[in-house]
Amino acid sequence: MMWATSVPNLVLLACACVRSTMLHGSETWAPTASDLQWLRINDRAMIRWICGAKLADKISTAVLHQKLDLDEITAVLRTRRLRWYGRVQRATSCINAITRLELPGTRDRGRPRKTWSACVRNDMTICNLDGVNPLDRNSWRTSVRRCQVRCCLPRSPGQPQHLKYQNRI
Repeated sequence: MMWATSVPNLVLLACACVRSTMLHGSETWAPTASDLQWLRINDRAMIRWICGAKLADKISTAVLHQKLDLDEITAVLRTRRLRWYGRVQRATSCINAITRLELPGTRDRGRPRKTWSACVRNDMTICNLDGVNPLDRNSWRTSVRRCQVRCCLPRSPGQPQHLKYQNRI
């Protein structure tokens, strides 16, 4: 199939199939460091395969991300989680009450497990969204988009996508 061998088609296919599958339901995860490392390893292997770059070529992943106009997978995960957080905060159903529910009893000894709300607080700090009200949909969306680095879209809206990838790495 000739259509699948061009770099733009491979990037679109990777975003539509591989990345979306890897990040399915990620809005509700509280990923551990090993989960994030697993995502990065798989994503970087896919990007190197698309570019035809080997580890021996000593091309950094940042350069490959820039050439393909893709974002780091952890940044994509962060923006998805922040969008979901805004949606949960604006919800009128029981989901809001459930997220604020205090569980009775005491917890076990040791460090507590990483929670989804702790991940969201960390994401809000990283993206400097502490002063933005998630109940105001327009300002929240604008702020998250400002924080978000677009995934799988051309950087310049007027430029056709097939012109961006004429030179293979």
